[in-house]
Amino acid sequence: MEKAYKKELAGTSEIGKLADIIEQIESKPENLSINPRDFNGVSFFTQDEIERDLYLVEEKRNKIQKNQDKSEEMTNALITANFVEAMVPEAIRSLEWLGNKVRVIKPSLYDDYYRGIDNVLQILPEDVIENEKWIRCIGFSMDFTISKEDAEKKAFDLMIALTKGVVPSMKYFKTDVVTTHGPMEIKLKNFKLPRIIMFCPKEIMNESKEQLLNYQTNTDSTDARETAKDCDLKYHFIRESISQLEFFAKLSGIVGNDTAQKVYSDSLISFRQILLEQGITDEIVSNRAGKYPGLIGKSFDINANGGQLIKMLKALSTQTER
Repeated sequence: MEKAYKKELAGTSEIGKLADIIEQIESKPENLSINPRDFNGVSFFTQDEIERDLYLVEEKRNKIQKNQDKSEEMTNALITANFVEAMVPEAIRSLEWLGNKVRVIKPSLYDDYYRGIDNVLQILPEDVIENEKWIRCIGFSMDFTISKEDAEKKAFDLMIALTKGVVPSMKYFKTDVVTTHGPMEIKLKNFKLPRIIMFCPKEIMNESKEQLLNYQTNTDSTDARETAKDCDLKYHFIRESISQLEFFAKLSGIVGNDTAQKVYSDSLISFRQILLEQGITDEIVSNRAGKYPGLIGKSFDINANGGQLIKMLKALSTQTER
């Protein structure tokens, strides 16, 4: 999601406050983006490749900045959206929306701009990893957007990619884990993990903004904390995650992308386990988030019209390859 805006255009005191909070959140050490230069000397990475990616990032950033002249109204809307986007990982960390076994990783700007990854959720089964298979972790990446049209386009593009056999991945993956042999830093290239499109309708965005802003400006208030800890945005985020992990796993299986199916299915199992440990059931999620529109709806019905969607995806994936 576009994050560039001119803070001085924020027209109200509340919007200015949101912009200040975004800066505070993004300046925290745990929220700093992964630096591709940290991968110099890592297997399968070359210095030329890393420098080329950094050049592409700078080129993309310059384009965004050139196009950032917006009206006060558009700037305010963008700041509000960026605030809610920044607060989702912040709430997962500080409010433990998903308990204490979930970590948020801030990807490199290359993965943000060119792979559509705004944040990555890393799910660890235990504080100390004993089984080597868990070293690579299980989780999923999020592409945050408030536009239904943009979200549907991104989802459709992802569906075509999955039909072509592509598996979503993060080029510069880095994380720290604790193993039975001690702390370990892991750096991987093109780490395969599910990608979901975190669609956030304006209705829930505006409602949650007030609750999350109240928490950020009244951190000593128990009431403000409890309201933010159990706000509707939390359950909307959970519902969107489950529905898309299920949908893209099913789609991948139908089109024969077995690797993607496993990647999505494994993450779904781990995510559901985390929810189970928190006592969060499908019924609770539906009751709290059911009034808000989700991304996976009738337009993405795999079984409708005799599987017309699958036929369309296969035709488009073939045309794209020619």
